[in-house]
Amino acid sequence: MAKKTHPPTFVEVIRAFDSHERGILFKWAAGEPFKISAELRSELSKKLERSLPAEPFVAMDYTLDWLHAALTCFLIPEAWEESQPIQLETIKGSQEDIDLLICWADPAPHLVLVEAKGFTGWSNDQMASKAKRLGAILNESVRATVDSHFVLAGPEPSVGLRRDNWPGWMQGGGSIHFLHIPDPGPRWQVQRHKLNVTSEEEHVPPSWTMWRPILRCWR
Repeated sequence: MAKKTHPPTFVEVIRAFDSHERGILFKWAAGEPFKISAELRSELSKKLERSLPAEPFVAMDYTLDWLHAALTCFLIPEAWEESQPIQLETIKGSQEDIDLLICWADPAPHLVLVEAKGFTGWSNDQMASKAKRLGAILNESVRATVDSHFVLAGPEPSVGLRRDNWPGWMQGGGSIHFLHIPDPGPRWQVQRHKLNVTSEEEHVPPSWTMWRPILRCWR
């Protein structure tokens, strides 16, 4: 078992809680940490009015339980050794995550959370739930130390997305920070279906017998 050590800096603490096997596997296979492109770095710097370093720490699918724990351990060093109470909307024992996390220190801690969609759209229920939880995790006390930002990324902004129940810091001063993700080209999915469905079977729960490839729409 690895020796128990407590990483001291903001970025090191965030990195220490990034413990999904797939992320570790990818970095091992690729031979280098995740990096953001110069284009993304430039676009984020303009939108957030912050100067991003050339190589900030980057993680994908960062679990919100772990984000709360990392921020708590950074701000309250005693949390490494002492159990902490579970507050509403913080630790849920779920796999709910943020799609892309970017952080750095200059020396002040900076945190950027990116939620992305491509083939499906954002739902108001899903985003209201996530906004409530992020509001609890990144409360006013945490944000007094950690400069925090929320960004949506996808083919185009969502017209019908409600933000009236989002914390103010997630709304970028009244306008959601949005990043355009270019169309990646044709992508396909598998669709199961029945063969020769009769009128008597139309309202019967499906018993799939066939499958076919379906072209996905980047929207």
